[in-house]
Amino acid sequence: MRPQACIVDHSFHKVTHSFDFIRSILAQEYELDVFWDDAWNGGHHVPVEQLNNFDTIFFFQALNSFKELSQIRGNIVWIPMFDDVTRRRAFWLKLSTLPIKVICFSKKLHDFISNLGVSSLSVQYYLNPMLYKQTTDYKTRRVFFWLRGNIGFDTISLILGDNKIDSMDVRWEPDPNANVTEPDETFIRKYNVNITRGFLKREEYLALVSRNNLFIAPRLKEGIGISTLEALAMRQCVIAHDDSTMNEYICDGKNGFLFDAQNPRQIDLSNFETLAQQSHKSCVQGCERWQNDIQRILEFVQAPRIQRRPDTVLLKLYIIWVTFIDIIGKWVIRSFRALKTIKQIVSSQE
Repeated sequence: MRPQACIVDHSFHKVTHSFDFIRSILAQEYELDVFWDDAWNGGHHVPVEQLNNFDTIFFFQALNSFKELSQIRGNIVWIPMFDDVTRRRAFWLKLSTLPIKVICFSKKLHDFISNLGVSSLSVQYYLNPMLYKQTTDYKTRRVFFWLRGNIGFDTISLILGDNKIDSMDVRWEPDPNANVTEPDETFIRKYNVNITRGFLKREEYLALVSRNNLFIAPRLKEGIGISTLEALAMRQCVIAHDDSTMNEYICDGKNGFLFDAQNPRQIDLSNFETLAQQSHKSCVQGCERWQNDIQRILEFVQAPRIQRRPDTVLLKLYIIWVTFIDIIGKWVIRSFRALKTIKQIVSSQE
């Protein structure tokens, strides 16, 4: 009989199904119960009393409070998303005092938290390109963009610039609470924009993407970036902001394009077909590595409950010090950015 385990998943994933792939892997090893955490939406975390009925508890993105986590008796595994976790060192130092294992789909996050004493495993997910319709027509430049809120049409206009774009499909389905604006008529005419609004079934979405050959990643940061991985698997050329996890899959000018959303500049699309072909090779190689990562995940999860870092007075003092330094650092960065913005405004008026 397989061991009993439960999954505590972010309730928004009822819609996005973001963790279905990891759930299917765990289901081969465990008898799984699934609970939905609705705390992000004004609801509640799953009670500890329920979680203590299981030997292993998997948290997908959502996570209970430190106090509640310290009361859990089973093996705790957390899979956070890079775009939805704090970079405050104090949080991770405190987390290292709990017997928790973390699986990172972002190497940037893994490097950051493992240096702070958190037990972390770094893996990289890829989709099997054989399961997706392959792009073969690169005679015209056809762009797909999913408007989710992080990246707007003004940024896209600067990135594409005067490159000849034959058509652009826009999926208009912003993330909750996203602040989005309509494209102006100049943008629509210049790039021959077609907007599809509202919810799309998966097959409808993939059909919309597959008729294009250039894919603009929709967010500044991603937990994994399933939509981007689908584009890679479909042999499309990806254009993405230079941050995790996109820049862990895309090497600028080698298998796609990276841009700086803070200072967007026009990219040269003359060799986009070559980069699309290279993205496919990267996907095939990555898919092979992912098969090995699956075994690494299971070994990491099934290892005995880890020994936590002692929660000493010295560590508490260090956490206070780190918190102070991080606050000062953020203030300095914000001040620098404000001065930079003022200089740009002044320069533009001269």
